[in-house]
Amino acid sequence: MENTLAQSIFKTLAFFDIFDYPLTREELFLYLWQSPSQMTYSDFVVSLGEGVPRGVETQSGYYFFLGKSETIAKRERKTLYLEQKIKIAKRAARKLRYIPFVEALFVCNVLPVVVKSSSDIDVLIIVKENRIWLSRFLTSVCLTLFRLRPTNFGLHFFSKSSKKSMTDKICLSFYITENHLDLADICVGGDDVYQAYWNTTLIPLYDRAHLYHKFYEQNTWVQKYLSNTILGYHLLSRWKILDTGFSHAVKSVGEWIFGASFFENKLRILQRKHVQQRETVENQSVEKSIVISDMMLKFHKNDRKKQFQNEWKIKWQQYI
Repeated sequence: MENTLAQSIFKTLAFFDIFDYPLTREELFLYLWQSPSQMTYSDFVVSLGEGVPRGVETQSGYYFFLGKSETIAKRERKTLYLEQKIKIAKRAARKLRYIPFVEALFVCNVLPVVVKSSSDIDVLIIVKENRIWLSRFLTSVCLTLFRLRPTNFGLHFFSKSSKKSMTDKICLSFYITENHLDLADICVGGDDVYQAYWNTTLIPLYDRAHLYHKFYEQNTWVQKYLSNTILGYHLLSRWKILDTGFSHAVKSVGEWIFGASFFENKLRILQRKHVQQRETVENQSVEKSIVISDMMLKFHKNDRKKQFQNEWKIKWQQYI
């Protein structure tokens, strides 16, 4: 196996090893970090058939670092957790498809989410331009009423929540508008390995405006690292939430009622006052973890991208 491919395999496995997540052959190719140019899947299979790099082993169809065979069982348990989380996220998506100006709901942080059965469920919500504050308010109230948000939020959706109350609840901490899909501006310095994989592992449960493909087109910087992911993504039919005639009608009426900029302006003033006092002061030292604008609302207090970046480098440098 040529050295360039071996280095790509080490770097790929190093990231997923952080989450005890061995990869199948197909996944290893799909998520291959800086894949050698012009390499096809057939070429990749032939190279693996000639032997895996030293320090890597394969078992039961999975590839992982030497001595990490126990991660296979961990991954299989995580698959069950993921199904449980998606089932809850689908309930949320069914509710939010009625909310005015909500265009898409993607489940994100898929790998960290399934580490524990007690995890919450992170989602990315994409809304119409100039309606991000109104959409945040309406989605927060909606999921609170249906008990899909942490129990101690009540209608005070600015408050904090305990770890216990977050179990199997929807975390509404990331909103962007349909005209601001490129996330390059929130990448940390250097190779932001976490953000790159974050982008490519989104699960688009609800996507009325077909923004998933547009999202990929506008995040072309990811292709510098993960060129094989452009092969496409096919969502399981049982995970897809579509609009109904009734939900479309309700959403249309809601958008007519709340169409005036008055609502957006008032809710911007109200929410900005609270989030700036509570979030930016507390977390001003955390790089790009908090973003407050009319195109993006990001409240990741415990954003660990820099930590994952450092851990990833330490892991792959042991093999190169």
